[in-house]
Amino acid sequence: MFTYYHNMNIYIDSINNPTYQNEFKQRKVDFNKFHERQKIVGQHLKAKYLGLPYLDVLKGIPFVKNKHAKPYLKSKKCFFNISNSYELVILVTGSSDLGVDIEKKRDFSYKRITSAFNPDELDYLSKQVGTEQSIMTLKLWTIKESVLKQVGVGLSGNPKSVHIDLENLQYANRDNCIYLLQDLNFFDKYLGTIAIKQEKCD
Repeated sequence: MFTYYHNMNIYIDSINNPTYQNEFKQRKVDFNKFHERQKIVGQHLKAKYLGLPYLDVLKGIPFVKNKHAKPYLKSKKCFFNISNSYELVILVTGSSDLGVDIEKKRDFSYKRITSAFNPDELDYLSKQVGTEQSIMTLKLWTIKESVLKQVGVGLSGNPKSVHIDLENLQYANRDNCIYLLQDLNFFDKYLGTIAIKQEKCD
């Protein structure tokens, strides 16, 4: 699936796609776990939609990494980022450096990951009721992870270092840098966020 969204290209695939099943078996993946299959699908998405030979992608030839090990195209053709959750894998490309994170909608209590949230965020989540509390917990999590992935540090960068504007969920702040948040709201069973750093940081 392909979607053009806010000047970005979004490519979506599933580990259940019949195209990949033989390769999963050939590469002897553990079908009881998601991450090995997600990785293979992500490699195919990068090869197909970044215009790269698949074997080169497997070897990492087209990429260079920053100091945090975030990959970029050597060709500088575009920026990209990948996320996955359960069956779904998503690749986003654009003209600005970005981070993306998706989560499958499910029952999930913020009390399981209180260390990720700041006091105002915990207060915000505590006031949500029922299913909405799970949805908003996952939503705030995708905001934090998308920002950390934009920076390139991933979860090692400390989710609590990302402060979310809870009024409209359109901006976040980390280390005096402002990040514009794009809501991925066209999924049925998933939610997500794309983060792009604004030009000026204090």
